[in-house]
Amino acid sequence: MHRVIALYEKIPLSPAAIPPYVLTAVVGAYLYVHQPAKARDLLLQTLQQTPGNFDASLSLVYAYVENEEFDPARQLIKELARQQPAWRGKASSPYRQENPDKLLADSTAALVEAFADHLSTAQSQIGTLVNNAPNNPALRSEQASIYLWRGWPYRAREEFQLALGIDPENPESRVGRAEALMSLADYRGAHHVLKKLQRQNASKSPVRRLARQWQIHNMRQLHLETGYNKSSGSQVGSRDLTLDAWLYDRPWKYHYRPFVHSHLASSRFPEGTENFKRLGIGMEYRGHALELVSELSRDIDSTVNPGLSLQGLWKPDDHWRLGMSYDSYSNDIPLRGRLNGDIDGWSAGLNGDYYFHESRRIETGLQYLDFSDGNTRKSAHASIFQRLFSQAHYKLEGTAALYSSRNSRKNTPYFNPRRDLSFDITLTHEWLQYRHYEHAFRHRLATSVGIYDQSGFGSDPTWMLRYEQQWNANDRFELRYGAAYARKIYDGAAEYDLRLDLTLDWRF
Repeated sequence: MHRVIALYEKIPLSPAAIPPYVLTAVVGAYLYVHQPAKARDLLLQTLQQTPGNFDASLSLVYAYVENEEFDPARQLIKELARQQPAWRGKASSPYRQENPDKLLADSTAALVEAFADHLSTAQSQIGTLVNNAPNNPALRSEQASIYLWRGWPYRAREEFQLALGIDPENPESRVGRAEALMSLADYRGAHHVLKKLQRQNASKSPVRRLARQWQIHNMRQLHLETGYNKSSGSQVGSRDLTLDAWLYDRPWKYHYRPFVHSHLASSRFPEGTENFKRLGIGMEYRGHALELVSELSRDIDSTVNPGLSLQGLWKPDDHWRLGMSYDSYSNDIPLRGRLNGDIDGWSAGLNGDYYFHESRRIETGLQYLDFSDGNTRKSAHASIFQRLFSQAHYKLEGTAALYSSRNSRKNTPYFNPRRDLSFDITLTHEWLQYRHYEHAFRHRLATSVGIYDQSGFGSDPTWMLRYEQQWNANDRFELRYGAAYARKIYDGAAEYDLRLDLTLDWRF
């Protein structure tokens, strides 16, 4: 493709003097090397020379999409679909047949809706086409891709399998099935499919895309979360610093990843400053329907206080997520308790989440925290997430969250309400300011209002304002950072917190 572009750019002629079939070949090369703006301009030139050219118009739709121009892409594909007759030939002719260009335009229109993040609309449109042509493998493959984008890998795998039953050699269906297998943590099966595809169709874009996903999956990973908090009060610390970092090795035997985990926390109180530092090593297992994580940890500056943590997550289908956790030396013990009473403790938790699709989910959880001073804390939380508005470059999301806890002891050296209950509603605006394939910049603005009720102190309003930016330098590096200002209530008194945080995820 690079050679095609080099030859074209040496031609001493304007595009208007070059035959349209030559320009069409060059367009394919520009799209292949991720230069959609040049492809778009050449296609517009081609359509000036050959108005009504269906193939050029269809390529222009994809050039618009890859150049993040979704409105003209949707307008053009709708017009193409409207212009195409459903049948070719006279109604009385024995040679009358369905128009394949009409079906292609209709299916492309559904895909454009999916690319523009209108997944529900895309699913409805492609579903209608599949119902009318159930033995069309391309339509079934496209429907399966939309299922996968909606967060339904089980359903997608079954649909890709149906498409392959009709056409076993279709590369799009084979790539899609491998992507579904990766989502289901069947990495051995996905790798087997990839190796076959590379022997037969290594140069095709879908195969190259799958090969890149597999390459990234097999890289090392560094994930880091850190935050700094300054509060007007001191119930949970006036100046806090936290850092968690996980360094994962490459996968072993497809399903295992060893890791090192560092946890650092520091907080300042009127009676002094507490520093809590832990180092852990562990193993992660990701298999079909099951994820397990185990970690052994201890204090960084001594060999005392060893800990064992276990986590499990079961995903029996496309919707349910059932999890459990246990930590013999929990990081959730308040730092003020560690400072004033050398208090530690263990924790256990259960969670059950239900994912409807990419735009709605319900999450619930229970936790039991046992302190070494005799206190026990039982807590529960529930939340519902709903995407209220979705476009390619803007999304509005809402979350309603409920939290409650009960503690068994009074007069502890840390904030420990007898009973409390909080409820808040958060609206998050997300703008995609720039995207060129894997390189992207987003920013978000979240506002939250709620109420906090504490036994013996009544109810008071709470609120939060947060701004965040996210950079994706490529498909291996993501950086998020933000600031939040919030009003919180402790023992009936308001404290105002300013928090700065940063999250980094890097594959290498």
